[in-house]
Amino acid sequence: MEDIKGLVTRFYDTWNGHDRDGWLACCDEGIVFSAPGGLAGQGLDTGRMFWSLWQDAFPDCRTEINVAVAEGNEAIQESVFTGTHTETFHVPGSPDIPATGRSVAIPYTLGLTYLGGRWSSFRLMFDRAELLTQLGLMPT
Repeated sequence: MEDIKGLVTRFYDTWNGHDRDGWLACCDEGIVFSAPGGLAGQGLDTGRMFWSLWQDAFPDCRTEINVAVAEGNEAIQESVFTGTHTETFHVPGSPDIPATGRSVAIPYTLGLTYLGGRWSSFRLMFDRAELLTQLGLMPT
């Protein structure tokens, strides 16, 4: 069984390698997702939706961990998401955002719960206004 540190590394490596199946393999079938804007759901279908939301709109995206801490079955990371918005951003519950061609560097915090060798909870926090500003959709 993989330890929590190894799973964090694999989670980020598969994201940066644009390996959806590898990324989803890090997740428990009943994983619970939550993110700003009311984005929430449970299960691998929600994981696929979350993956497509970001990977489709920012096909060159990458994440970089600045700080990672694990204790017990919890892991917390402070990281940065970077990418170029070259495709439509299909945000559930909001109007689609056509490609702006802009590059973003969005700091975020991610909390993960480790259970049985996979992630059972994914709690993303980031500043939506900062994202919209970097996309040129809000004044600076």
